[in-house]
Amino acid sequence: MQVQRWVLANVLARVKPHHASYAYSRGRSVGSCARRHIGARFMIKMDLHDFFHSINEYRVYSLYRDIGYNRLISLELSRITTRYSAFARPVPLPAPSTGEYPRIPAYQVPYLGFVPQGGASSGAIANLVVRRMDREIQAMATDRGLTYTRYADDLVLSGAGAFSRDTCRDVVRRTREIVSRNGFQLHEKKTRLTSPGGRKVVLGVTVTDTDVKLSREVKARLTNHLYGAGKFGIRQHAASRGFTSTFGFVRHMRGLLAYAHAIDPSFTAPLTARWSEVEERDGTLTRA
Repeated sequence: MQVQRWVLANVLARVKPHHASYAYSRGRSVGSCARRHIGARFMIKMDLHDFFHSINEYRVYSLYRDIGYNRLISLELSRITTRYSAFARPVPLPAPSTGEYPRIPAYQVPYLGFVPQGGASSGAIANLVVRRMDREIQAMATDRGLTYTRYADDLVLSGAGAFSRDTCRDVVRRTREIVSRNGFQLHEKKTRLTSPGGRKVVLGVTVTDTDVKLSREVKARLTNHLYGAGKFGIRQHAASRGFTSTFGFVRHMRGLLAYAHAIDPSFTAPLTARWSEVEERDGTLTRA
């Protein structure tokens, strides 16, 4: 983890992702992503299936080579920032060549590593690997007068002009082709079209003609968690909601409050104050 953090700070952070990418980038957030779609009349939302696991070790190796590292360093960096598991797909491919260096026997394995979700360097790697895909979708969107954003595996295209279902179907078809050509796959069941008059939600944020606000679902989740933890205690509430760790729930709640604060601080401020009281009462305030 420490080495991955070093790679993130000293290697990956020096390369800029595409401007349509909003996740895993300093100064960018769910709120800034959603604000790009203010004033949209219609919206198309798509999801990349198995996003991180689709980025295999060869693609990561190629990324480091493109950044400018030699073969051996690129191989080592790709090994450090990927992993494998029992469900990794066997492939009849040799390990990447390291040029004049002899192959490392322990690296002669019949499977490729992949980018692990949650790894310290994984988000930055994913953003850089998909730059070409982002450019191609952006070009297609620009040709049609659409706004395009990507937050990790969530793709959103919106338009403020005339609405046509035929145009939207064409956008989905073209996006599917671009995604496939770049080694990914759309999660077809998660593709959604919001036509004019429908409620437009991006990453849990409701987008209006003039602003963004927290969705009803996020507000309800926050207030329900706060009520349950306040009445029954953090440990009992976390267990009743299926969390395997009390402090896992605490981290989840803190993250949810931080997310909500970035969108609607006036709504979130009293909830944050009350949550601090609950944590202090239950002894988790300085932990997790």
